[in-house]
Amino acid sequence: MAHIPKRWIVQPDPEGDFEALAKSLEIAPMIARILAARGITDPVSGKKFLNPSIAGLYPPDSLGNMKEAVNLLKEACNNRARICVYGDYDADGCTGTAILVRTLNKLGGNAHYYTPHRLSMGYGLHEEAISEIHATGATVLISVDCGITGVGPVALARQLGMKVIVTDHHEFGDELPNANAILHPRLPGNKAPFENLSGAGVAFKLAWGLASPGGESARVPDELRSHIRDCLALAAIGTIVDVVPLIDENRVITRFGLAHLINVPWPGIHHLLDVAGISPSKPLKGEDVAFKLGPRLNALGRLGCARLVVEMLTTDQSGRAKQIALVLDKYNQERQSIERTMVEEAKDEVEKTGQADASAMVLFRKNWTPGVVGIVATRLVESFGRPVLMLGKGAEGTPMEHMAVGSGRTTPGIHLKAALDQCKDLLITGGGHASAVGLKLLPEHLDALRERFQAAVSQQQGGQPNVPELRIEAEVPLLAMSPGVIRMLDDLEPFGCANPRPIYMATGLKIDGEPRLVGKDGNTIQIYLKQGETRIKAVGFHMGSRKDEMLSGGGDICLAFAPSINEYQGRISVDLHIKDFQPVAQPVFQWERQINQWDTPLRDR
Repeated sequence: MAHIPKRWIVQPDPEGDFEALAKSLEIAPMIARILAARGITDPVSGKKFLNPSIAGLYPPDSLGNMKEAVNLLKEACNNRARICVYGDYDADGCTGTAILVRTLNKLGGNAHYYTPHRLSMGYGLHEEAISEIHATGATVLISVDCGITGVGPVALARQLGMKVIVTDHHEFGDELPNANAILHPRLPGNKAPFENLSGAGVAFKLAWGLASPGGESARVPDELRSHIRDCLALAAIGTIVDVVPLIDENRVITRFGLAHLINVPWPGIHHLLDVAGISPSKPLKGEDVAFKLGPRLNALGRLGCARLVVEMLTTDQSGRAKQIALVLDKYNQERQSIERTMVEEAKDEVEKTGQADASAMVLFRKNWTPGVVGIVATRLVESFGRPVLMLGKGAEGTPMEHMAVGSGRTTPGIHLKAALDQCKDLLITGGGHASAVGLKLLPEHLDALRERFQAAVSQQQGGQPNVPELRIEAEVPLLAMSPGVIRMLDDLEPFGCANPRPIYMATGLKIDGEPRLVGKDGNTIQIYLKQGETRIKAVGFHMGSRKDEMLSGGGDICLAFAPSINEYQGRISVDLHIKDFQPVAQPVFQWERQINQWDTPLRDR
């Protein structure tokens, strides 16, 4: 399938005097320019962003119903009542579950956990799981990263005599569950000062409340302070991997959480870092979590049951933690193989069903693994620049075996849940966010879903075609890409949602030598480029199929790239990670000012 060209959009110099901002903050003009382009134009907000304070965390009782939840759980701990923490199967849910299990047991509680099987049960609270949990003797149920739409399961738990606390951050349904307490940053009538916490972030707030006197003070007793710092580190992982905006309170959580992660005494963390190839001697970055830790934490839930992930994060037995970390690494390799195959099959399906020019894509094959369709949908959105619903058949021998089960991803500007809501009568279940959804339906309704969903997306677009866009910070000469300059970008870490690593443009480049295809699957392209006397290496992941296109300009090329430091055997150099290219001497692009870039991007649910 031919590559879908992206529209390059370059940010002009931001309004205002960013040189003065640089001088005031004593930072490089390059960093000040990035801040100003993202709407941070005054020294006070610039200082707060570059040097966040732990005091930037809002106290536990800033979440509505915190006092009620803390009192209920402290009473349960004092009475040694059996508590079940029911967490989602993704990295956000698993880290949040581990935070609460460890905290409750640290306080003398009798806490256990339950993780639903993604392929046989699916997302959210389920009545059969509630019955199973009740049979173990649990009298208190806490949901993590799910439950806000679980009206029926929560009602069943209450009927069985259980007390229920829902902690979640997802979109609401038509009715709130009748829980004893609901902790949610956007709770109607009681919104938190910061509304974009992850599931793990909400769980961390509850843990912090439990560790505070009366659950009302932000101050944690000395004997629990190191434990809450450890929980903050876990919350940082969940926050980054769940792709919530890394601004305001989330920036504090991730900046201080990542700085502390290597000091967390729990063996599962250290073995996870080890199998991911992350050195404890180097500062942990947002991309380390997003591309190394996150996929491993998510892999088991995609292909099996994520219960082992929670066990790895809660066990104090190093041998067992190492064993599980190796299992996660193996499952991640298997997930990568399945994903590569499904991406190619999905692109074939786009051609086969004639959806290449449609406003959105709805794709289905029986053999597609429901736990991986979300990642593949993300890849297709990146390639085609339009919303995608991707579905496979439910696992055999499960209640979902007769259903089409899938996930959706979207582009900025298209509210995915709103579009899916217009297809509600075709679905068995469906819900999610503006940028990601999950759904189940009978296969015979797929054609109707495709027609209805594409119409809903077209309506949001106002009839305008959706072309993939690439946002570029500025044009820079290769000579400016020195290790010292690139290291200045570390002041903006951690990068992630709403704080992306800057992408730059270089023009008038010449290809120096023959591009090489490298990597396990030969789909990574490696090339040397020259601009004047400057020669630099560039790497394009998943771009092997574009080698001929790269050479089609007779050696001329323009690059959109993210620079990075490469340290190998004591040698330090700069590599360019290719985001896109045009095989011409001067590129086609548009100038477009973007005052605020805090858009919510793709989420991987």
